[in-house]
Amino acid sequence: MDIHREAPPGAGASAPGWAAVRFDASGPREVWIDGHARLDEARPVTPETRFRWFSITKLLTATLVMRAAERGLLSLDDRLADHALSATPSPTLRQLLSHAGGIAVPSPIRWAHPPGARRRDGVTLTRELLSRHPHAEGIGRARYTNLGYLLLARVLEGVEGAPFEDGARALLDALSLGETTFSPRDAALGHEKLASLRSAVMSVLFLPRTPRLIAYAERGWIGLVPYEIEGAAYGGLVGSILDLTRFGQVFLRDGDGVLRPESVREMLEPHGTGPEGTFGLGFWHDGAWRGHGGWAGGYRSELWIEPERGVGVAALANAGDATLARVVDRLKSV
Repeated sequence: MDIHREAPPGAGASAPGWAAVRFDASGPREVWIDGHARLDEARPVTPETRFRWFSITKLLTATLVMRAAERGLLSLDDRLADHALSATPSPTLRQLLSHAGGIAVPSPIRWAHPPGARRRDGVTLTRELLSRHPHAEGIGRARYTNLGYLLLARVLEGVEGAPFEDGARALLDALSLGETTFSPRDAALGHEKLASLRSAVMSVLFLPRTPRLIAYAERGWIGLVPYEIEGAAYGGLVGSILDLTRFGQVFLRDGDGVLRPESVREMLEPHGTGPEGTFGLGFWHDGAWRGHGGWAGGYRSELWIEPERGVGVAALANAGDATLARVVDRLKSV
């Protein structure tokens, strides 16, 4: 594994700190790291630095659903109503996985809280969201939604008889991803540019929580405290670029012992199409590439594989408007 402390040729992430990797089924081939995890401490990014993955977490949730289906605990053609969850009409689990369940798309921006603040558990959060967004619309047509993955977590809890986080932890441990957790503690701090429209909008949306969410202002960046989010299943994971690589390898290695090869193939196939693109079961389609990105206050993340060539790329950054797409596109082209 070659480690570079500069951007790939023709690419840069425009963030206080970031990491990127090109990998194959055998592991990481090249890793790029640059910048700092925290500007106030001048703590440099290393391959082990943890970042928030946010919506890449949906690939883990989808993997857990596929594992439950393999064990006969559920069927992808089950409807929500079969699991005592209400939506009208009732989408199938397959439709939820591919964002084609017609579920509402509430903004998650108010699901973030300062450390120590009261947070709703997954059951309460999902119940309250469904009460405000009770009706499904356009079922069968893909429309990206975090709420659909919160519902999948409730289904998993029902059939497994355990909290979603427990099942996720068991899978992470099976993959030797012990440093990947749902806690942002000791992770790279998220950042937003001090003078930007994004920062201004976020300040308004987070009021009156804004002062408690700011750790410092330095070098033109606002550093955000390690805030907590509600609803782990849609975007809660925090891990390093090396752990993200290890997770991506699962899908280049026919499931790597945690999924059957036929389950991996089904996840990668197209299942839902809409104005935002084509989705597999958890995966977003981009030509020959399959993957997912993540974004929220202070962070961006990307994980993509090209199954036919057996290669993958991933990138993590601690800035909400980091230009990770440029980095990923450059690595994809190699």
